[in-house]
Amino acid sequence: MAKSRKRPLVQAPPSTQRSHADHSSKTKASGRRTRLYLRFSEAHAKLDTRALHLLYAPGATYLPRAGRFDIQTREKILEREKASHDAMRMNGGSIRLSFRVTDRKRFGDVVVDNGYMRSVIRRSKDEPANTSTSKFILVMARQPDGRWALVSDADSDALAEAYDTSSHVRQ
Repeated sequence: MAKSRKRPLVQAPPSTQRSHADHSSKTKASGRRTRLYLRFSEAHAKLDTRALHLLYAPGATYLPRAGRFDIQTREKILEREKASHDAMRMNGGSIRLSFRVTDRKRFGDVVVDNGYMRSVIRRSKDEPANTSTSKFILVMARQPDGRWALVSDADSDALAEAYDTSSHVRQ
């Protein structure tokens, strides 16, 4: 049985006269948003907090899993990530992240993604890797310079099976 393609719950009304330029522009924007996930994963894999700084918009917030931390601003996010990355770098640790976006809604220059993330974290070379799965909501907005940046990020625990069985939307 063929899988049906999941469609976003909210879509912009179809244009009656969609030009090639409009399609090309939307395809490029979608690619830039997808690259944001790749850059986010790469920054963590390289333990590079400076690269993360470029991915979060000024005024961005992170709503961490219940009980971990308070709502954090971009500065607090980066401060916490820097401390974690520095400790991991010193101890031979590593981070590997993978994402599955299961739902995407676009509202002009704002995109809201829902999905699952798998994290494989080794705090030091002497410790076994810890694999966890979370569900997330991520809000991205086009910045004045044209790049897409994270505006709000939240996650909570999820079963590994949820990640394994989810379908990635293509937009």
